[in-house]
Amino acid sequence: SKNNSYVGGIFTSRTDWKGSNNFAYGLDGIINLFGNDYLKVNVAGSYDSEDTVAHSYLLEDRKRIYLMWENRSQVGFNYSLSYSQVDKSYLPGIGFELRQDFKAVGERLSYGWFTDKSKSIRFIRFDLLGTAYYSNSKNKLESFLLSPTYYMEGKKYDYIKVAFNRYYDNVPEPFNLSDDIEIAADEYVN
Repeated sequence: SKNNSYVGGIFTSRTDWKGSNNFAYGLDGIINLFGNDYLKVNVAGSYDSEDTVAHSYLLEDRKRIYLMWENRSQVGFNYSLSYSQVDKSYLPGIGFELRQDFKAVGERLSYGWFTDKSKSIRFIRFDLLGTAYYSNSKNKLESFLLSPTYYMEGKKYDYIKVAFNRYYDNVPEPFNLSDDIEIAADEYVN
């Protein structure tokens, strides 16, 4: 039913009262498309007083987009597919972004079922999660996660979750974690 949908918005401003200003604005919503299928939409933008006139358009090079289509069924086959983008110049003055200048696609495929009521195990689910991050400016794969997961829930809602996370990270330039630790430029797989 469409009663499970919503739309919202936000506007923030930050100033130092000396001419430096930052504005961030956004719209978001969850729309129940049909049955257990939902579309989640988040669009945000920012404007900073240090932005150039060439970048004065509302969302040009300063946006954050997140789209996710998901099936929220707990029993049987369910899924989600997402797209995320953060531009190089997106700079919300309040809050932060873990990554800049990327596009990402990914999410999950799942299959779950409730067990016989007389057993001590209530619910079992298998998931396959995956997310790939690409650099906007270099158009190269930055990192990738693939994670098959097993989830088992007991009658008292206790649970066990076992996941095998396979990561790939491309570090194009060395960087320091501290004065004593430097991460070398390389491709890392674990």
